[in-house]
Amino acid sequence: MNKSNHHINYQEVIDTLDCQHQSIFPAEFHGYMCGIICGGNYAANEAGFRMVLDMMQDDGFVSQEAKEIAAKLMLNTFHQLHDVNCEFKLLMPDDDRSMEMRGKALVGWCQNFLGGLGLSGVGDKELQQDDIKEALFDLAEIAKLYCGDASPEEREQYEFELMELVEYVRIAALLIYTESVGSDQSTGVQH
Repeated sequence: MNKSNHHINYQEVIDTLDCQHQSIFPAEFHGYMCGIICGGNYAANEAGFRMVLDMMQDDGFVSQEAKEIAAKLMLNTFHQLHDVNCEFKLLMPDDDRSMEMRGKALVGWCQNFLGGLGLSGVGDKELQQDDIKEALFDLAEIAKLYCGDASPEEREQYEFELMELVEYVRIAALLIYTESVGSDQSTGVQH
């Protein structure tokens, strides 16, 4: 049975957040959410979801529609991270969007992933593992990138590098989740 039976796309999230006058972009929102989940704050009394709502409420009132899409996205993301088939995907703009937009989205995803992970209180034990330290260092470096205009000659090379970076970030997030949370976490969703 597929637990994430409703795939939420970038445009669906941006439409919902935009109509609610939220200033956060979907990639940033998803990065923050993934950081919280990877830090182990998904299940316990829905603390992780409250952290996400707090982030949304920094911009003002949060409608029921925005809460619903946040809940669906969080549940979908949790199931993707928890899936043994590694079906986790970053919530990014479609490939037909500009390379600059997708690059900025990746940078924002990494920045907010690190912020969510930090706020979730991931333990020192997990952070001391060499593979986790390396992944966190790399994510911090990606979070510092500048994604400006590229010349036509550079676009093809940059396009390839951006695809590789997105895949690297995806694998790094899965590694961090697996090493810090693993298979011990349940959804915590009450039916």
